[in-house]
Amino acid sequence: MRAWFRSAADERGLDVEEDAFGNLVAWWGPADLPGRVLTGSHLDSVLDGGAYDGPLGVVSSFAAVDRLVARGVTPTRRLGVAAFVEEEGSRFGRACLGSRLAVGAASWADAREPDRPRRRTPR
Repeated sequence: MRAWFRSAADERGLDVEEDAFGNLVAWWGPADLPGRVLTGSHLDSVLDGGAYDGPLGVVSSFAAVDRLVARGVTPTRRLGVAAFVEEEGSRFGRACLGSRLAVGAASWADAREPDRPRRRTPR
């Protein structure tokens, strides 16, 4: 999926950045534009996570860029299509980890702590 993301960005001439956590962002618009708008989702999924879940958010974001380009829109802010890592929490037990790390809502040290026991709710 990460290779697909990079390929989809390349097809559109978008610059791809990868942060220290593995999050990917494909940027549309010149780097010197003031301000940023970020859209997208995640590429990981879990059993019974929904028919399309996170990948639909990523694909829809690329489709939105396509539509803007087709309409001749010139961006006034840089638009990023994001593919966050470990959003489902299935690997490390922390949901939305990639996006929380990206915005500073979680620290790298917190992310590296061993999993805490999870409380289960009765069905």
